[in-house]
Amino acid sequence: AHLIVAGVERWLHRCLHQPAHPESREREGEGSRRPWPHVLGVEGLRASAGPGYFAALLEEALRGRVQPLTRQIEMDLRRTFPGHATLSEPAGQEQLRQVLMAYAQRDPGVGYVQGMGLIAALMLIVVGDTELAFWCLAAVIETRLPARYFDAELCGARVEMAVFADLLEGLLPTVATTLHDSGVSPELYA
Repeated sequence: AHLIVAGVERWLHRCLHQPAHPESREREGEGSRRPWPHVLGVEGLRASAGPGYFAALLEEALRGRVQPLTRQIEMDLRRTFPGHATLSEPAGQEQLRQVLMAYAQRDPGVGYVQGMGLIAALMLIVVGDTELAFWCLAAVIETRLPARYFDAELCGARVEMAVFADLLEGLLPTVATTLHDSGVSPELYA
């Protein structure tokens, strides 16, 4: 377990403190953005839905069928990666809005709940395309997360937070105690 924690710490340090090399970005080009859709199995979901599916969902959502959720989505747009160059701009927020509204239309049983915006925003940043980010979000929610992770009660998310808190206490008790003593609950970081 200590090796895993040490590995994650090294990876985070590299991500946060080592700038990307421009020449490697040029070499990788757009292909460097495409592993996520492949790993998530986006093509299977996309193929089963048929051509034009995303556009149709978005059109239906914009006609007001997800209207009750619009207010919550609008509130969360400004809170989602507020300092990010793309997502803090109107065009980036519009892309995120489209992804979230289309997904709410796709799965009315789930609709939209807080937390989905973070996944959608990350997918937008990584893949750089609104429709592809939508399919990545759908794949994460529908094939990677436990059932009921995103539902009205956030059952899956609550279980994950409790498991994470237990792991933190077991693996990093000093960090767990410091966070607890500072009034920081697992809901803020799990």
